[in-house]
Formats: sequence, C-alpha cells, structure tokens
Amino acid sequence: FDTNVDDRRMVRGLVQDPAQQPLWQPLLSALTVEQYAECVGRTGLEYDRPEVASLLGEQLASGLTSAHVAAALRTTTAYKTQLVRRVARQVVDLAAGRRTIEAELSEWERMLARTDLDAASK
Repeated sequence: FDTNVDDRRMVRGLVQDPAQQPLWQPLLSALTVEQYAECVGRTGLEYDRPEVASLLGEQLASGLTSAHVAAALRTTTAYKTQLVRRVARQVVDLAAGRRTIEAELSEWERMLARTDLDAASK
C-alpha cells in the first residue's frame, strides 16, 4: 500500500497501472481543453504540473494541441518554461499554434523555451 500519494503519482498510476488504465483511459482520452487545463492547474505542487501535463497530454485521443498547452499555462505562475519543455514534442499543431503558447509566456520565459520549441518544430 502506497502511503505517499500526491497528484503526480496518482495521475501516473491512472495512466500506467494496467488495472487502472482501462477504467480511466476513456475519460482521460476525451478531456476538453478546459478540463485538461483544470487538471493541470489543480495539481497541488506546481513543480509537478509539467509532468502531469505531459502524462495527461499523452492520453488525449486527438492529441495535445497548442490550445491545451496555452490553457494549462494560464493555470500556473511558476514552472511555465518546464511545462513547455516537457510537452513541446507532444504538441500536434506546434507549427500553427506556437504563437498561442508563446503568448502565455513572459519575454524571459519565451527566450528560455525557444530552444525546446525550435527542436520540437523540426
């Protein structure tokens, strides 16, 4: 019995545990942009949000879009660059939606995220 329960571990368990996955996959694969962002934003520890964003993004049937990422960025004040770094390669419409993501970042954060966004765009 795992007594160290936190949001990141819980989400990881839902998507990676063979016993849990069939129960949660239908729900997680159909998250709307707003639902995805709310899940990321409600992650208790802000430094866990990038990993939660990535884990949930991998479950989306239609793929993780720039709208999902931008909405998630609006739910957090810290670790935005890490969130972008973590999910950049997952974004299915990065070429068209990169500006949507960058609009949610400060100038400094855009500078830090540029390398990851450039690499993911190739």
